[in-house]
Amino acid sequence: MDAATPQLRVKRLRAVLQSVRPFSSPKIELEQYHTAADLAARILLLAQSHGDVAGRTVVDLGCGTAMLAIAARACGAGVVIGVDTDADALADAASNLRALEMEDGVDLVHSEVGSFCRSVAKRPRPAGVHTVITNPPFGTRTAGADVAFLEAAAALQPQVIYSLHKTSTRAFLLGRAEEMGYHAEAVAEMAFPLPKAYAFHRKSEGSVAVDLLRLTREPPAAATAAAAAAAGE
Repeated sequence: MDAATPQLRVKRLRAVLQSVRPFSSPKIELEQYHTAADLAARILLLAQSHGDVAGRTVVDLGCGTAMLAIAARACGAGVVIGVDTDADALADAASNLRALEMEDGVDLVHSEVGSFCRSVAKRPRPAGVHTVITNPPFGTRTAGADVAFLEAAAALQPQVIYSLHKTSTRAFLLGRAEEMGYHAEAVAEMAFPLPKAYAFHRKSEGSVAVDLLRLTREPPAAATAAAAAAAGE
């Protein structure tokens, strides 16, 4: 077991992720923003602390340049699948995977997220998807895009979903998650950096307050106890 402190583990993973290059051709209609290495490291190490990454089948919906998918693989995920509707983003993702010599560890799928999830949900699932991670559009350009990603993730029937959303939408999304049959909680509050990526940006960099939501099929307390038992704690 890694005896490093949480701060050191974040630092180590962040060092790997800092080489992930951003979107070469970001598209505002898809709300594409580069996920910071520090943020990705914190998300995946938090998921890892719950036993939701190492050895698991992990799907990254809206994977973009593969930042979260690469973080999952670096944390020991058994199978990682990255899904995105944008061919340019997937080309960037493939380039990042090659640079890190991870091209054999992450499968990239060119598909609209909802279509992919509905298609997979119809197949026999002897093992199934354990964990979905997603940094979806916040819904500022296309209303309801954030909810659509959650619904797509739920269609895969994973044991757990980690999804990043604007803090201002917390109450609504927690309620929507319950309607989908999941118990949900905000397990972290973070600042999502917004570097100047589009012509209309006036500041060199800004940020938006976000929550990391964790959705489970069991109540949070029960899920935490189960994870501790599985880890032998």
